[in-house]
Amino acid sequence: MSPEIKCGDLILKLDLGKPSETAQNKALRELRETPDNIQNGLIELKRLLQDEIDIKTPQNNEEWLMKFLRACKFYPESARDLIRRYYTIRRKYKEITNVLTPLKLKSVFEANLVSILPQRDQHGRRIIVTLMGKQWLHKIISYDSVYAATTLCSDLVQLEQETQINGVVYLVDLQALSFAQALQHTPYRTKRILDYIQNNIPLRVKGFHIVNQPKIFEPIFSAIKLFFNSKFADRILLHGSNYESLHRYVSPECLPQCYGGTLKSELTYGRETYQLLSHHQNYFEGLQQYGYKTQ
Repeated sequence: MSPEIKCGDLILKLDLGKPSETAQNKALRELRETPDNIQNGLIELKRLLQDEIDIKTPQNNEEWLMKFLRACKFYPESARDLIRRYYTIRRKYKEITNVLTPLKLKSVFEANLVSILPQRDQHGRRIIVTLMGKQWLHKIISYDSVYAATTLCSDLVQLEQETQINGVVYLVDLQALSFAQALQHTPYRTKRILDYIQNNIPLRVKGFHIVNQPKIFEPIFSAIKLFFNSKFADRILLHGSNYESLHRYVSPECLPQCYGGTLKSELTYGRETYQLLSHHQNYFEGLQQYGYKTQ
């Protein structure tokens, strides 16, 4: 069971039950999710993973296998390849993956820099918000810590079948980004983010929206666009303070007032998000035992 955490008039909780009827219909339509494909996909993916002697996986955990199968439209070989890439990324960027537990990232959430919004968007997608502008004291809380906290939230919502089907939307707020903060967005760090969310995690990334960015960020964005594949580039959008532009993709009914939304709530869900994550501390610690075996 997942706790229900009050966020004003809203409730933040994980949806750990069966997906809604709307999501089930979408899974059938977009992901080839039929009883036969589920059964055959699980059997074949388990068989394929038995040959992956260099990777330790929870290969008998069907809930874990399902999130990779859904991400790959129930093609077992593609799911096996995604698992390889997933653990390759986690091995490559150990400075991030070694701290992926709530306790190690508590300061980020206490500072309200990363939040899972209690309200999904109009398409049933999770919304994860990262504040990297005036709220972010980068000399106290490192860029890597903020990125790791966002990654932690991404890992958590992968537990939800509803999110596995509908996907996730990222919202990054750069209001009053300073020159010193802008320098933290190095090519290496940018590539690391894109390595993670571009085809390397069992999560459908349906949008990456940047708001309130100052002019200083625009040349940085032009440089990092080189790392995008064409499909993902179409999903990364800069809106500035034009919230009507954002609303074309995320309904104002799903957003707090600070982004022109109609939800009468402040964007201060970091502590509530930490409470939710903390309930699953053992889950995150358990994830650390899997991956490529050390030589």
